[in-house]
Amino acid sequence: MYLGFDDKFIRTWEYYFDYCAAGFKTLTLEDYQVVFSRPGNVAALGDPFHSFPSAHG
Repeated sequence: MYLGFDDKFIRTWEYYFDYCAAGFKTLTLEDYQVVFSRPGNVAALGDPFHSFPSAHG
């Protein structure tokens, strides 16, 4: 056991991370960040309609 977690828990997370790594490497997975905010909070977050370039170039 590692940090009190059983083997099944550790194996599940290792599988998940390996699956994600393979997906990102083959460009079959992507990562998005979504921010939810109350109306009127635009000043704190900046321009919500500003587009950022893709990480893939």
